[in-house]
Amino acid sequence: MTGVVSSRRDTGDQPRVDPGRVWGMYGVIALSFIGTVMIALAYAGGRNGVAWPQWLFWPGHVLAYVPIAYRASSRHLSSAREGLVLVLALALNQILIKWMYSPLMLEFPDELQHWRGTVNLIENGTWDTPNLALPIAPSYPALELVGGAIASSTGISAMTAAFLVAALLRLLQVLALYALFERLSSDDRLAAVASVIYVANPHYLFFDGMYIYQTIALPFLIGAVWLVRRWHHGARGGTPWVLLVVFAAVVTVSHHVTSFVLVAALAALALTYLGRRQLRTAWRPALAALIATGMVLAWVRTIATTVGYYFGPVAGELIASARRFLLFEQEAGEGSPAPPLEVSLADRAFTLASLALLGWLVVSGALMLWRQRGRDRWTVPMIAGAGGLFAMVALRVLVADGAELAGRAATFVYIPVAFVASQRALEWQRRQLRSRARRRWPESFTRTARLGMATVLLIGGLTSGWPPSWGRLPGPFLPSGFERSVEPEWLAAARWTGEGLGPGHRWAADFSGYVLISTMGNQDPVRGVSPLYQGQGVTPATQELVRQQAIHFLAVDLRTSQQLPAAGFYFPDETPTTYTEPLPRAWLEVFDQVERVSRIYDSGNIRLYDLRESAYVY
Repeated sequence: MTGVVSSRRDTGDQPRVDPGRVWGMYGVIALSFIGTVMIALAYAGGRNGVAWPQWLFWPGHVLAYVPIAYRASSRHLSSAREGLVLVLALALNQILIKWMYSPLMLEFPDELQHWRGTVNLIENGTWDTPNLALPIAPSYPALELVGGAIASSTGISAMTAAFLVAALLRLLQVLALYALFERLSSDDRLAAVASVIYVANPHYLFFDGMYIYQTIALPFLIGAVWLVRRWHHGARGGTPWVLLVVFAAVVTVSHHVTSFVLVAALAALALTYLGRRQLRTAWRPALAALIATGMVLAWVRTIATTVGYYFGPVAGELIASARRFLLFEQEAGEGSPAPPLEVSLADRAFTLASLALLGWLVVSGALMLWRQRGRDRWTVPMIAGAGGLFAMVALRVLVADGAELAGRAATFVYIPVAFVASQRALEWQRRQLRSRARRRWPESFTRTARLGMATVLLIGGLTSGWPPSWGRLPGPFLPSGFERSVEPEWLAAARWTGEGLGPGHRWAADFSGYVLISTMGNQDPVRGVSPLYQGQGVTPATQELVRQQAIHFLAVDLRTSQQLPAAGFYFPDETPTTYTEPLPRAWLEVFDQVERVSRIYDSGNIRLYDLRESAYVY
């Protein structure tokens, strides 16, 4: 059976294989690695606080991505597998770019949470040890099991094992994507172009390559969908069923959201087969969906019993935001984190341009697919999935904190988006070649347009993704700056809490302290503590807060009186706002005046206090 689109043999787009062009491939890869070196130099400049890193950062990213994207879409690849080589080279570049942001230790808060879980597993020998930094993590322990096994068996540190596991999972993810796109299209060139477009996903560079539980689940989600497609092509035997059970099991014990997406994807595919009343072929996708659903439900009912409580606040906020918007009770996007620096006009322009270009590719690609392959059972699900791009845009604009939710959804939505968009991109190129043959367009126009589209997609993904503008380069400490808050003074204080006090104590801290005390110190920080930092001292309200939350210790960072918060908030669970000035220093020094509060640690900027015998309690 044919794929969703025609193969090269069907379209007459067979490349002219020329072994001499292999050297051109090597040149493109070398050029891409030069771009990676430029980004490394930009990161080094950012750490040293110099003014020139931006002049290397953006050209470096363009050089690392665009030549490979341009070559992958070429009709003159040296072999049928050159596209896969290019995609793997690009993946290796992205691994290096992410690693060089912080080559000595994990700095992204999500990674530190899972590092803490891995350390707990190694130290205690059991995967269900509570993770105070991320309580839901022990319910999905696959990543920690892999990282802990590698660290224990090789003798390397948990930090080094985390870097290694994240890199290997990125390569596995890329291979799975390429295999799925090739299986869908029967065209290695389209598979390469779709894989390259997926790299423009706003969360691909950093978030999708982190040491987090989604990273281990994603390749196996893709693998399960690939197996269903193999059945579409007539695959038989017991091996695919064994693989499906393994893939679904790995996803189920790895990540909650990915397991839900797996169930939804397999169910949608099964419905397309049942809707065609072709029961002879429909039972396999239907059984696959039932197997995945049974696994996920069993895991949630027996092991991950708290997942409903974990997602409850998120679901509630989504419903509340939609209701307020529909009733005109808020402005669109109100409540989204607002960094202290305005988003530049260039960032906005590239974000909008990339969305417009991708939207055009998706809409026109969907129409083309429907005309050419409307009867194919996979056409409707792929078009519907690609339409999720517009749902992401609506989520980003209409819902509070929609930017983060849309970015996380992009990991999944960009799979059908990249597939549909790549077909339109290659069809556009073929039409330009035919037009050039009729001397309507010069060859330079097509080449420039391909370079321009690749550049817009890449930069638009970077400007709309993570890290935000203030975190794209490493640099000095920023309050509530996520990875920019991970710096030596806070690391030393956080480690001291675990070594000097023992684990598991209840803490009040700002967001930077919340992340590091919970991960590096293995402490139990409390949310909703901002009233303690408003300079009131001991009042009935603050006493009630300390007693109710059983707060033992409190952390103060005097730099919050000198700098605005990068993410728009100082404390966990604080409503994101645009601060006009930092916190008054007097508010942060009030704890020295409270009766029987002991200052137990002072590094200059960071002060730690013991509240257990203080007037807050008695």
